Amino acid sequence: MTCTSLDGCYFLESNMPKQPQHDNCDCKKLQISVSFVKTKAFSECSIEKFLGYVFTDDEKSKGKKSLFESWGYTKENAYELQKEYQNQALKEYLNGNYILKDLDRNGQRLAIGINLKGNSFYAGWMVDVEGKIRNTTPFGGWINEKI
Repeated sequence: MTCTSLDGCYFLESNMPKQPQHDNCDCKKLQISVSFVKTKAFSECSIEKFLGYVFTDDEKSKGKKSLFESWGYTKENAYELQKEYQNQALKEYLNGNYILKDLDRNGQRLAIGINLKGNSFYAGWMVDVEGKIRNTTPFGGWINEKI
């Protein structure tokens, strides 16, 4: 059941998956303080999202290499991008500025806005237990597009 993939995950009450998740659902949400979440929450963006995906050949990266290069980024900026993604995504997540996407047995996916050099777009993230969000895709579409 999809609700088991939400066990131990943190969401703002104003922006959380619907409950109940299914017929006869007996899952419960727990109230935790915002300060508790802010001390526990963290974001993770694997450096391989940039070194092994974005800055590979354009065919493998589905055009993302050209896109990031048009903004002035190269493979040498991978660690800078990793840190920037982690900082921006965590801030937006803690403020509830995310879009709930697919929920399945693997977990709840989020679209979180990222801004690089005036370019605003969504990056894909997965919510893990105890306040962790993990990047799944560096570029998921432009902010003004329907995602």
